[in-house]
Amino acid sequence: MVAHRRRGDEVERIPDLFARNGSVANPRFCDAAIADYNGDGYVDIFYTDYDTPETSGTLCYDINGDGDTNDAGECQQSPAEDAALDYDNKLLLNRGATNPGVFYDASTVMLTSAQITSGFGNMAVAGDFNGDGRADIARINTLITGQDVSIYVKNASTAGFTTKSIATGQPYHGDKADLNGDGRLDLVIVDDGQDKYMLNNGNDATGLPTFTSYTIADSLPEFGNSTQVGDLDNDGRVDVIITDVDADLGPFCPQSTGAAHSRRTHIYRNVFAGSPSGILDEITPLIIPAGELDWWTDVAVMDINGDGWLDLVAGTCTGIFVYMNVPPVTIGFSFPDGVPATSGPGVATSFRVRVTPQGGTVVAGTARINWSVNGGAFQNAALSSLGGDLYQAAMPAFQCGQAVRWYVSAQLSTGTGYTSPSNAPTTTNSLGIQTGSATAYSNDMEATASDWSVVNQGGLTTGAWAQVVPVGATSGTNATAPAADASSAGTRAWVTQNGTSGAAATTSDVDVGTTRLLSPVFDLSGVASATVSYARWYFCSDAPPAGATPAEVDPFVIEVSGDGGTTWTVLESVTTYPTPNAWARASFSVGSALPQLTSQVRFRFSISDTPDNSITEAGIDDFNLTVSTCVAPCQGDFDGNDVVNGADLGVLLAQWGSTGSADLNGDGTVNGADLGTLLSKWGTCP
Repeated sequence: MVAHRRRGDEVERIPDLFARNGSVANPRFCDAAIADYNGDGYVDIFYTDYDTPETSGTLCYDINGDGDTNDAGECQQSPAEDAALDYDNKLLLNRGATNPGVFYDASTVMLTSAQITSGFGNMAVAGDFNGDGRADIARINTLITGQDVSIYVKNASTAGFTTKSIATGQPYHGDKADLNGDGRLDLVIVDDGQDKYMLNNGNDATGLPTFTSYTIADSLPEFGNSTQVGDLDNDGRVDVIITDVDADLGPFCPQSTGAAHSRRTHIYRNVFAGSPSGILDEITPLIIPAGELDWWTDVAVMDINGDGWLDLVAGTCTGIFVYMNVPPVTIGFSFPDGVPATSGPGVATSFRVRVTPQGGTVVAGTARINWSVNGGAFQNAALSSLGGDLYQAAMPAFQCGQAVRWYVSAQLSTGTGYTSPSNAPTTTNSLGIQTGSATAYSNDMEATASDWSVVNQGGLTTGAWAQVVPVGATSGTNATAPAADASSAGTRAWVTQNGTSGAAATTSDVDVGTTRLLSPVFDLSGVASATVSYARWYFCSDAPPAGATPAEVDPFVIEVSGDGGTTWTVLESVTTYPTPNAWARASFSVGSALPQLTSQVRFRFSISDTPDNSITEAGIDDFNLTVSTCVAPCQGDFDGNDVVNGADLGVLLAQWGSTGSADLNGDGTVNGADLGTLLSKWGTCP
């Protein structure tokens, strides 16, 4: 390999590279990882070498599709490589400040002989895999003895790298990405068996990264090729494309797409939602027809037209094709100041809304705020434009005891209307009218809780709920049951059968059936809003992070009922636990789960082990129920001076026929009914 000269005395940027025996030979570098490996501020180049006699001789491709291979470049000779002419991997260091952009062969200055030796190197990618701020190298050696995925981790105090093998099998290609949003670089690996992704768990005691491998469920055991990553749907998660055709062998790229084949490029959407399993799921229906996904050798992911959406350039056996990403047609709603959830009585509510069209424009006058009082018909008012896609929403003043629901809406120039929440008015936002809050119920589980009850079902053999001083249990390095309650001052909590000191975790965990812990019934009628909070413990040996069989996870389900327990709505279904395991706090708006707050509100905590194939435990402590309070101001006293007089009458008359703070009965219009109310309150406020 030699560098090009331009003119005059410019030096060669890349040096002559020689084979192991010092002779000139045919280089077979297959991939390169570019980064600053020696920390001098200038990028260096690591090449991975591809040793194989597979491509020896002359191979021809009809690149321009004219029916022959007589054109320049369509036939290439690739002589066989023997051990004496082997290049192996090479690290080219940038000379940096003394001669920037000019590289020299580092030989074994930074890489050991073992790290340079390459049997069949097909992938190299640079990245900081152990989070120490230095560039590492992930490389694949494939097809022959020693095939694996290894990380060359840059040493902190010396020039070299430390090698850690993280996967074996039949790896061929891959790419890096943070798939689960934890800030650590993960890997996607194409394998001659099923493809997989490897999640970075953090470092071991020596500072080297550790990984857990997950099979991509619908990948086929076939000879795939390259991997590219990018957020194709702009949801903030990195998606993955794996192409299907090995580009170096003629038989793998038939001249006719009618030839028998079983390979197809796969485009996987990142659907991470907390569980490490099943993160990559092929987009269905296919966003590109199956017939057009055949015979891709590689793909580039880039925003070609600058619209903020990533497009694709596919290199295939039949030519190069460009696929433009067509953004979905919709309206996006966001709230720069947050979503208002409470307001004081007699106080108008105003907030900003960003209404962002995609695939059209917002029809003038259709951006509106909609509200309902005490379950009545929805009223609405136009949002006021603040310029661009920013608007001001305003709702009138409401009074204590009024239950207010609201949503925003707008229509796109395509004729389709959109709302936030997206399925409004079935689902809406709540506005609690309150002046403060109060604790309606609090239980740290220290006193005997006779108002709580336990129901066991399904033939439960062990693991029933009990109010105890917890005795901890472990399985391997995992804490399966708590060794103390959740509060610093207390000792007792509800747990699923207390363990015995020194006994195995399996002797007291939930087995076979279901155990349910039920709260008392609470009267929340007439309450504008309520919040439930509690501390919970959860462990399941099939669940992440220790478990690896998500299909068999037994969730910890927390529910609420508005009819005393006849019907239930899920507040949360817990399927993961922290590392190391500990009590976790949770808090929810009760009104977000129930259509209305009633006199028959109850909570239920359920855990099962069905089938009985895991260690499963749960706990509950520090249960609290907080409700809003509302002290109504003197009706008609708009200026807050504790007297209803002529000044307040002036305010009402100024708002006559419109909506404002003088709408004392909340019917949407200031009129004679409000005047009558004001006159009835005339004088000093009580």
